[in-house]
Order: sequence, then structure tokens, then C-alpha cells
Amino acid sequence: MMRKKITMPAHLMCDGPGLSGEGNKAQDFVCTLASKIRQLDERARGRAKKAPAMPFSWIYNREVQL
Repeated sequence: MMRKKITMPAHLMCDGPGLSGEGNKAQDFVCTLASKIRQLDERARGRAKKAPAMPFSWIYNREVQL
């Protein structure tokens, strides 16, 4: 499948020059969602607790996350 190199049909896409005011607002909202989701993801990863690490003598005192 990758040998055929999937391409997007750009000739079928448009920015919607004839959108109404409500459509423009919706388009702007959708375009800003990526940055908002990225910020939420970073915040959630920062809050996530890391698993405790315990040393195991039979693995040459290597710390292993539980």
C-alpha cells in the first residue's frame, strides 16, 4: 500500500470561499482545536503519575518500573 504512495485529492478540496458567517466561525473553531488538544495533552501528561521504580537484586540491582 505504501508503494503506491497514498495522495490526497487536492483538486476536490476548497477553503469554502462562499461560506456564511456561521460557517466561517465554525471553520475557525475547528482550525484552533489542534492547538487546544495539544495543550490538554501536555497538561495531562504532566499530571500523570510515574510508576514507582523498584531495584531488583537478581537483575543486577537494576531499577524496574512496576
